[in-house]
Parts: sequence; C-alpha cells; structure tokens
Amino acid sequence: MDFCFYRLDKIPRRHPHPLPVKIIASDPQKFDTVRHRFNTLNFSLILRGRGHYRSEEGSWVVRPPFVFTAFPGRRVEYGPHQDWEELFIVYDAKLRDRLAAAGFADEPAWRIASLGNISILINLLKDHLRNVDRQGEADRIDRVCESLLVECHLGRERVYTDEKERVIHNIQAYVEENYLEDHDFDKLARDYGLSPTTFRRYWGRLIGQPPARFVMDLRIQRAKRLLLESRMPIKSIASYLNFDDPLYFSRKFRDSVGLPATRYRKINRFSLSMTGRAGSAKDRASGGEHGEE
Repeated sequence: MDFCFYRLDKIPRRHPHPLPVKIIASDPQKFDTVRHRFNTLNFSLILRGRGHYRSEEGSWVVRPPFVFTAFPGRRVEYGPHQDWEELFIVYDAKLRDRLAAAGFADEPAWRIASLGNISILINLLKDHLRNVDRQGEADRIDRVCESLLVECHLGRERVYTDEKERVIHNIQAYVEENYLEDHDFDKLARDYGLSPTTFRRYWGRLIGQPPARFVMDLRIQRAKRLLLESRMPIKSIASYLNFDDPLYFSRKFRDSVGLPATRYRKINRFSLSMTGRAGSAKDRASGGEHGEE
C-alpha cells in the first residue's frame, strides 16, 4: 500500500459498528524505531521487511507476515532493521473489552502462516480508502478491518515446543481433509515417522479424544448438515459418509446427537421452515414487496 493516514473517528456512520476504526494508516517504507506508550489499541500488520518488537509481555523477531499489538498504557518498542511495510489499525481504548470479547486483544504478537485472504482484504480496503469521504465508506472500512483481524487471528502460524506436536497436527490436518476414508492409524503414524504408541500418547494429549472418535465426530457433523441442507435419504447419507451399514450409522448418530437421524431432520427442518414462514408473514403484514399494497 502507498503511504496514507486517515482519521475515521470524526466521520459519521450510517450503520454504526461495535468496533469503529479510529485511525488507519500504512507506510510502505518505515525506517524509524518507535518507543512509545500508546493510549489507544493498535494492531500493526508487517507485510515486508524484518525487525523487532518488544513489550512488557516479551520480545519477538519480526518476520513477515507478522502482527503485533500495542495495548493502551503499555510501553512498546518496535522497528525495522532496514525498512519494512506496515499497515496499522487503531481503535479507541474504550473498545478494549469489546475487542477482547471478540478474541482480538489476547496476544501481543504472532506470525501469520500465509497472507491468503488477507491480501484480498487489503486490496478491498485500498478501494474503500480511495473514497473515504463518500457516504457509507467508513461503515465498509469498519467491517473490512474486522474481517482483516479475523483472518490475521485464524491464520496464526503454529508454534511447536516439540517436533512430535508438529507431526500430530499435520496428521490431524490430513485426517480432517480425508475424514471419509477409513484410516489405519498405526500405519498412518509410521508413515509420519512415529511409533503407534507415541502417536496415540501425543494424539490423546493434544486432540483430547481417540482418533477413531475424532473421525466419527467429523462424519456426524457432516451428516447433520446433509440432513438439513439436502433431501438425501438416510441410507444415501450413510453411504456417502462411508458407512457400510445404514443401521450402524443410525445408531452412531443417535448416540452422538441424542436423536434418531429422521427425528433430527424433522425437528430442525420444521424450525427452519417456520422461521421462513414467520418472515414471509411479517413481510405481508407490513406491505412488503411481496405483500398487498
């Protein structure tokens, strides 16, 4: 992004957001080291360059993409070794509890595994900033910035204290992508360089449930969606989820959810249909576009 600095707190919102942005700025070539105690809550996204960040919570080597937070009232020091590209979003200190409740103020610094959707949101943000004085643009910027914070948090790079933890999470990711397959977990462990005993000890500690139960839960969650979002017969859903016996699927679903699959579909689809009917009735009563004039 080009250099920019925008004060948004004086711009009226048409649709006020719980997390209105106070200031947003970017610097494509930042050289200075900052030593300051802010009275706002700042999020800095480093897109290029290397440097350091220090706060009361500790110190970090900044390797982009990287995010750090300046909490209100706490002294921080940060800066590039040569220069870096920085985008920062500033919120009023009175919003700290709201930001914390949303999970945005719980860590001082972290690295992002990949920019991915973040790059898309930055480009969208640039488009809105070009027309920041246009009515409604500040509303859009508030929401894009919130989405940007969400992506920055969801995209955190995992930090492992043990190489075996990294392997377990790699296996977990593989299983989540291939949960419709029947896995031989002993063989899978060996394929990833672990003995079956070590695998099950670490898996149980990190994931919290046996691997077969983990796969079953993924299939049951998918079954619940298929029951509500499709008209597939129970037998077809069982086959899709790689259950050889529909009765076995029905039993596992009932054990997990507490209701038979047919009853779960009937109750929840009825609730959704009633919600839709209530909305239609309200539209008709208020003379909406589908109602009587």
